[in-house]
Amino acid sequence: MTTHILTDVDPRRLVHYMKGGERQAWPKVHMIANRMAIEVAIAEGHRKREEQMQWERSREGRMQTNLSLGGVGMPDDEDDDHLLEDASDPDADLRS
Repeated sequence: MTTHILTDVDPRRLVHYMKGGERQAWPKVHMIANRMAIEVAIAEGHRKREEQMQWERSREGRMQTNLSLGGVGMPDDEDDDHLLEDASDPDADLRS
């Protein structure tokens, strides 16, 4: 096979090159799709972890503010359970 680097490609040769490229590429499409699915899953996991870390950092900042204010305005984690119970019982304020 001779290499025709410096000559214009005629339509017959162009079709030959295109068919050869297709034969080389199509068997690999499923591998590319699998790798893309893995990349998307990794990116989604990374995004969720970043959101979680940002939420945790903001929570730590709120807790530091709470401590510097002497505990004013924010209940401790141990006190959160009664808030959930009270929210589900509309008459909780009447009994206290």
